[in-house]
Amino acid sequence: MEKNLRKIIISAMFLSLAVISATFIAIDIPLFGIKGLELNPSVIFYTFPALLFGPLYGGIVAGMTDALSFFLKPQGSFIPWISVVVFLGGVLKGFIWKGLKKFNDKKVRIVALVIVLVILASGLANRIMLLNDGVYKGYIASERNVVSKDTVDNLIEEGKASYATKAAAKLSIYAKEGAYKSDFSKSINYLTIGFEVASLLGLILLFIDFLISRFDAKKGRERKASYIKVLIAVLIPGLFVTTLNTQVLIWFISIFNTRSFMIMWVLRIIPSFLSHTIQAYYVAILYDVYVKYSKGKI
Repeated sequence: MEKNLRKIIISAMFLSLAVISATFIAIDIPLFGIKGLELNPSVIFYTFPALLFGPLYGGIVAGMTDALSFFLKPQGSFIPWISVVVFLGGVLKGFIWKGLKKFNDKKVRIVALVIVLVILASGLANRIMLLNDGVYKGYIASERNVVSKDTVDNLIEEGKASYATKAAAKLSIYAKEGAYKSDFSKSINYLTIGFEVASLLGLILLFIDFLISRFDAKKGRERKASYIKVLIAVLIPGLFVTTLNTQVLIWFISIFNTRSFMIMWVLRIIPSFLSHTIQAYYVAILYDVYVKYSKGKI
């Protein structure tokens, strides 16, 4: 009973810090004339209950942070589904952290490197297949250098289309009349440049983790939470929340109804990726501080 009460009190403390930071220390990124994404340090604070106490506490504190910060600083109409998605992100964060704690840092780094290299290989393979199919020319696809919908459909019907071409066609299946080339080119770029850039960013983050671990080794410092583990636990749920809430915005905000999901997603995912990467670094530092001074009384 006393242990559960302690968890609730500590979670409430982090909730307060998260709500304050979300309300008063926030940067709004406009999208098509209105707020499209909010960057604030609240993620740092509502991540702790998930790491310390598990998925349920992580989900509740994350969801309550989103809802309470809106009512304290309302902007537009309240969309409860956004808070639900944030709750799910907090739950996911707790499960990921719980799983990562079972593995040592070296194994996590190796698995992360393999995943990044697979993403890179997939992007390069997609590019080769699409170029061989002749559905576009050059490095970046655009309306001017992609083939028509009829040409793509014929390639698929004749069994001459590669997996990548079929995937790009499926991603463009809901394109509006007259907008197929635009959507098809974006799908191609997603399958090529998107994968290549994602892998490049992954390699950069692994290199940063390598530098941090080397610096810690020289100082004789052993962290309770390595940057790579915290990064995975923070970044994956963060991108999950950004992706789902992009669709929620398209469903519930009229100005976004006619916008392409891919365009909206790219414009939101890049700042989200950068902010969660930076926030993960601070979480790793503060986690060590918390564990050190709490003396295991969590």
